[in-house]
Amino acid sequence: MDSIAKLKDIYPQMTKSKPVLIGGLLFAIILFYLLIVNPIYKGYTNAKEGIKTKTESYKSSLGIISEKNSLMEKLNAAENKFKETENRLLQGARPPIAAAELQQIIKGMSSIRNIDIRAEKVLQPEIFEGYIGIPVEIEFQSSMNSLKEFLFDLEHSSVIMFVPEMKVRVTNTMDPTDVQVNMVIEGIIKKGASVEG
Repeated sequence: MDSIAKLKDIYPQMTKSKPVLIGGLLFAIILFYLLIVNPIYKGYTNAKEGIKTKTESYKSSLGIISEKNSLMEKLNAAENKFKETENRLLQGARPPIAAAELQQIIKGMSSIRNIDIRAEKVLQPEIFEGYIGIPVEIEFQSSMNSLKEFLFDLEHSSVIMFVPEMKVRVTNTMDPTDVQVNMVIEGIIKKGASVEG
């Protein structure tokens, strides 16, 4: 009975201090959230974001690695095409030798098409990055058909040649079958060659 009487005495005191108790409890909860829950949550979200970033990075790296074989095949194909193209250049070690080689090729092609070259002249070499252009100027008279076939032969030659300049005149305006042609044909050598004569 004594303990019941004591509880009855304490109860009115507790009801008077209820706002202080609730305030203290709220303060403890806020403190618990700020000092314990919030840092743990922030650490969790940072770790989650880091994992996501690393996963995306790994996926990207795996994509690049998986494309490696395809890229290597493309690189090898490009290298082979480049070597094949370089094998189609004039083989002369120096511009004068390459010019003589180009003149021989032009004479061979023109004779197949029954074109008689009246004049030829080696022009000044043109320097490009890594390469040297070897231009040869020629003059001839031929039929339009022979000229067309000659140009086709130049374009489809095993040696790479360009026609940077060409002048065509009809010799007889009444019967425009024959033409007077002045053209520059240019071959190319690799730049390891000396530009001096």
